[in-house]
Amino acid sequence: MWCQVSCGDCHHDKNNKPLDLKIGDNVQQCIECHTKLKKDKKNKKDIMVLENAMHGNCISCHKKINKKAGDKKGLKGPAPASCGKCHIAVKK
Repeated sequence: MWCQVSCGDCHHDKNNKPLDLKIGDNVQQCIECHTKLKKDKKNKKDIMVLENAMHGNCISCHKKINKKAGDKKGLKGPAPASCGKCHIAVKK
C-alpha cells in the first residue's frame, strides 16, 4: 500500500484537531461542516467553502505522496492530485 493514514488525517473537529475515529463511529461528510458551496470574492480561501477544504486537505497530502514516489511537482503518481483525476468530464 502506498499510503497509510489515520482517520484523523482527514477528519477533524471544529478546532481542526484530528478525530480519533474507529470502525462503526458516526462519521460526518465534509459538507456537514464545510457548508458553503460558492466562494466569496472577498475571502476566496475561506476554509468553510467545501471546495477549499477538499483542495487544501486532499490535494496537499496527495502531492506529498506523489513527490515521495518520484514526481517533482507531485501531480503524477499513485495519489490523484490533478483536476482531471477527481473532476471527471460527464458526457451529455
